[in-house]
Amino acid sequence: MVSAISNKGHVEFMILDGTFNGGVFLEFLVQLVKYKQQKIFLVVDGHSAHKTKAVKAWLEENKERIELFFLPPYSPELNAQEYVNQDLKTNVIGKKRPINKAQMKMNVEEFMNNRKNDRKQVQKYFHVSHVQYAA
Repeated sequence: MVSAISNKGHVEFMILDGTFNGGVFLEFLVQLVKYKQQKIFLVVDGHSAHKTKAVKAWLEENKERIELFFLPPYSPELNAQEYVNQDLKTNVIGKKRPINKAQMKMNVEEFMNNRKNDRKQVQKYFHVSHVQYAA
C-alpha cells in the first residue's frame, strides 16, 4: 500500500499487488494531483522510488501542482505516514488475521476507507510531537 495523509484529515491510498517502485510511486502521484485544485506539498522519506529519473522528470513538469520535501535519513518518527502504518498493522493485521492475500487486501482497503471517512482520526496522527511540524 502507498498512501498520503494531510493535516486536514484527507487520505489518499493505493493498494499494491507487487513491489513499491518508481513506476508505482509515479502512478500514485498522478492519482494524487488528479482532482486537487491547490498545490500539494508532499513529505516523503528517502526511499529510492521517490528519486527515480521518471519521478523527477514528472515532478519538474508538474511543479506548479506538487512538490516533494524529503525527510532526513533514518527519521521515521518524523513521518506521519509511519503512524498510519502502525495503526493499520495494529488494528488490521494484528486483530483480523487474514487467511489469504485477498482477505488481507480487503481488510486493508476497508481500514483505509474508514480512515478516509474519519478526518478527526487522521488529524490525530499529526498530534504526535515529532510530526507537529506538519500540522
